[in-house]
Amino acid sequence: MSNIKNFLHIKKINEERRLRKELIEVLKEFHKKYSYKNNVHSINRLDSRVFTKEWVVKVNGGWRNLIKAINDTQYKIVKKIKGFNDIFVLRETNNTVIDNGKNNNRIKRKINSIEDIGKNSNVEWIERQKSYKRFKKDLFQIFNFTNENLHKTEEKSYENKSLPMFIDPLWKNQWQIHQYDEERKNQSIHQFYDMQIMEVWKMGYSGKGIVISILDDGIDYNHEDLKQNYEPLASYDFNDDDNDPLPRMDDFNKHGTKCAGIIAMIANNTKCGVGVAFNAKVGGIRMLDGEVNDRVEAEAITYANQITDIFAASWGPNDDGRTVEGPGYLTQLALKSAVINGRGKKGSILVWASGNGGIHSDNCNCDGYAASIYTISVSGVTQNNNSPWYGEECSSTLVSAYSSGSKSENLISTTDLNNKCATDHSGTSASVPTVAGIIALTLEANNSLTWRDIQHLIVWTAEPSGLIKSSSDGWQKNGAGFLINSRFGFGLINAKRMVKWAKNWTHIPEMVTCSIVFPKFEKRWLTSSKALNIKFNVNGCRGMKNEVNYIEQVQLLVEAKNRYRGNLAIWLESPKGTKTQLLHPRHLDDSTSGFKNWPFTSVQTWGENPNGDWNVFIVDLETEGFVSNLTFVIHGTKEMPKYRENEKQYNLHNIEGYVNKNRENNKLTDSINVLSHGKRFVQMVTENGVDVDNFSAIEQIIALHEELKKFKISKKNQKEIFIEGMET
Repeated sequence: MSNIKNFLHIKKINEERRLRKELIEVLKEFHKKYSYKNNVHSINRLDSRVFTKEWVVKVNGGWRNLIKAINDTQYKIVKKIKGFNDIFVLRETNNTVIDNGKNNNRIKRKINSIEDIGKNSNVEWIERQKSYKRFKKDLFQIFNFTNENLHKTEEKSYENKSLPMFIDPLWKNQWQIHQYDEERKNQSIHQFYDMQIMEVWKMGYSGKGIVISILDDGIDYNHEDLKQNYEPLASYDFNDDDNDPLPRMDDFNKHGTKCAGIIAMIANNTKCGVGVAFNAKVGGIRMLDGEVNDRVEAEAITYANQITDIFAASWGPNDDGRTVEGPGYLTQLALKSAVINGRGKKGSILVWASGNGGIHSDNCNCDGYAASIYTISVSGVTQNNNSPWYGEECSSTLVSAYSSGSKSENLISTTDLNNKCATDHSGTSASVPTVAGIIALTLEANNSLTWRDIQHLIVWTAEPSGLIKSSSDGWQKNGAGFLINSRFGFGLINAKRMVKWAKNWTHIPEMVTCSIVFPKFEKRWLTSSKALNIKFNVNGCRGMKNEVNYIEQVQLLVEAKNRYRGNLAIWLESPKGTKTQLLHPRHLDDSTSGFKNWPFTSVQTWGENPNGDWNVFIVDLETEGFVSNLTFVIHGTKEMPKYRENEKQYNLHNIEGYVNKNRENNKLTDSINVLSHGKRFVQMVTENGVDVDNFSAIEQIIALHEELKKFKISKKNQKEIFIEGMET
């Protein structure tokens, strides 16, 4: 491309980037010292590299053949795994956890016995389980806010007294449902800034007959505002292996109960607030309050999937800007099984949080749960219709819903433990149950919808106009006429449109997958002076059973190695000219592991025809690395979905002006993208708890670092700090 020479001013940027990284680390230390207490993750403190005593084994022929396979070994059968045929849990009969690199003789002896089991002709595969760290996607996982201050902010800043619809005490504070209902008389404007949930209630839908399971730390099903809507048949405790998902009643286990309340708080009972789907049933899967491994996650995702319609997961790997992690082998099988077999073969609906790692320059394409083709990845929108400071950029994000923003904006009201109410739920943790509740309203209108019908409905009905008017950055129109953004997906979810279209929806044709492999791929070297451009032609598997003419999602599987993984940036350009950034640099990711056939997912070419020339651009910002293999996978349909007979229409004047503006800015340039993350961090620091009166302390800290003296720091007002020299 002609603009590749302008693509990166690497020589100039490298020093700037290094200093920026140093500055951010200094500010983070300042933030820890002068702001909130460090939040310590309360569960699963084991390092993820520590193996457990548990093994999972797939055996053809069931119990009898497994008993034969483990004969004369030191392993016993614990149980058959729920939701799977012929897959079992084995456990060592002694009480020792084997750590990596220790007890080498014992490890060798045990591995030999496991190898003996694995060699049995009836054993298909066997895998040792590892302890995972999984993080809830509310902001308490980032900072230890005080409930007292948050309640004060909520009550002081927002109360809509003009709403007579419900008598629940927190209903007036549920701005995310009704903030524009009375204020916006013009309905054409109203729909831009509202998820239109109340409009669906007025149509007679409230989630009746639909079941949503919360995959989390349990739910307080005795709560007055949840008890009537609790579904025990959709509930289980995988941490203690029993039927009771009641959480431990402490501050670290409120999360699931808060998520459940957003969906299913009972209406008009004078307790707390009103759920998005207040007549839906809600189940609790307790899985985050103990050791989490591949088996626990897989069982949770497939549990009672003929009863449960929707699974809501507001958790995932660490959003620290360093982690690249996805589901294990068994959980990958579970995700696929859920959409194939769940809900009577219509497919379970899996709603997942995109993450809160924006302050760490994280990218949810490094989270294999949010980026799975089987999940609906949900991002957040602030009360003022902006991307929140914690929001991640990600090409796999499908849709957004309202949640918390800066300290001056409102949070989300819901249920809390011990029959209490809360006004402090936050992050993408709050966006996920909102979307799950809206999907419940949609399924009540038409419960024959498949998991892919729901995805297409979201794409077709999401409303980006208000987000574009508030912040037009990053929007582009793809080759099929859809507006798309890496922070918001296809826009703000719109309940009314989803329900209206669902009532007369024609099912989406069968999904097919076309893979493009490069059997003679030669190692390509990356440099800091030029983008590696790999061009390849696609015919969509034309003439074959898996022919794709209408894209849903694409995946680029990358095998690459370099000195620091965070220095890699990857773009994809479709034959229609849609430019997608699959990965932006993550300045905190200093791993030397690279990417090992890692799938980067994009929904941004949704609806396009895949045929023609595709371009991949890969840059290593500071050091020379290499790409050793690529695989390109296209998911979609051969036949055109019925709703696509007409192009999507947007009720926004001069929409081409916004798009053209961003098209000009959408040159493959790293300097704007990378350096802007430093600016976002400073915004977070000043808006969320650093007392700007400590400004002089920041000056002193910077003054102590000789290399940081080139940055000029000045205070604009009580909320903003300017740091000059962070942008080129």
